[in-house]
Amino acid sequence: MKLALVGPYPIDTSRIPGGVAAVTYYLTQGLAKFPELDVHVIAATKQVQRDETVRTGNITVSYLSYPKTRVVPNQLRDIARVRRVLRETKPDLVHSQTPSGADAGFQAGLPTVLTIHGIPEQERRFARGLSNRLGAALAPWLTRRALTHADAGIAISPYVVDHYHHLKTVRWHHIANPIQDDFFVEAGAEHPAKMLYAGVMYARKNIPGLIRAFHLIHAANANAELFICGKVMEPQIFDWARDYVAAHGLSSTVHLLGFVSQGELARHFSEAAVICLFSEEETAPMIIAQAMCAAKPVISTAAGGVPHMVADGRTGFVVPIGDERAFADRALQLLRDDAMRRRMGAEAREVAESRFRTDAVVRQTIDVYEAVLAARRR
Repeated sequence: MKLALVGPYPIDTSRIPGGVAAVTYYLTQGLAKFPELDVHVIAATKQVQRDETVRTGNITVSYLSYPKTRVVPNQLRDIARVRRVLRETKPDLVHSQTPSGADAGFQAGLPTVLTIHGIPEQERRFARGLSNRLGAALAPWLTRRALTHADAGIAISPYVVDHYHHLKTVRWHHIANPIQDDFFVEAGAEHPAKMLYAGVMYARKNIPGLIRAFHLIHAANANAELFICGKVMEPQIFDWARDYVAAHGLSSTVHLLGFVSQGELARHFSEAAVICLFSEEETAPMIIAQAMCAAKPVISTAAGGVPHMVADGRTGFVVPIGDERAFADRALQLLRDDAMRRRMGAEAREVAESRFRTDAVVRQTIDVYEAVLAARRR
């Protein structure tokens, strides 16, 4: 099978800048284990100056560069550019991680599968800057259009299907995001007061709320430390965090690490006692899946699809969105109870083994491909 996989894809695979790029990469590596598959990744990116194609084994990656100036939103520009590559390469099936890629697939007349990674109607309120707000305004329409025309939709959370329940023609398949095996390794020496956030730094993640909640935690447990890893997408949030930490004497206990390698990230998960998320909107956050694979309890707000991932009181704790005091109280409860952390982590790992292993996710995904192609032949 000749497969086109459309979505963000890292230039440096040791440093992956975001959840969807990680999914595209992990899925590609899993699919590449099947010699009967010829995998062609198509990724629009700002990281290359001109279009370029790289081939390794049975994986081809075409990086499509963005122009330095833009009038047309990138989501619309991507449709025409990806469609051109699809018409040139003629794959048997297109699997897109973005609505624009799926749009390109069905415009090219190809069987198309679309994975939904976010709910744009919910996420648009967090867009900053004119171009991002324009893109966020366009995204709901483009997503509905792509879902309506796709041969199949992959829902990474029941939250997705619940939101799009009115689109009656979508053939949904429930498949979780894959997590690479590095996160399944046996835990190293846990730092019993280490708290970890890993993810991009922008408004939707509510990093200020997380740091304020940690301030409450540190006031009650002076040994507690918070490590924040991830690419800085909105510098003003990083600046606020740096200034708040300095102003409140937290510089030795709040560590703003920025973008780290996959190896460093796996090490931080292994060492952490508790994984933290204080978002205002989520679908199926990779940090929670990674925490479960690493046998770590999670404390998260009840944002979007989070309650479908974290079993409150069993694999972690879920608190109301924005409730810094409730978050701090649950964190303190976990930090002082080693047995509870181990028990929650063990149950989380048991769930993760069947849900997030890349090999299992890839097998389910190939089943969808085969079903779509069989339906097209009928």
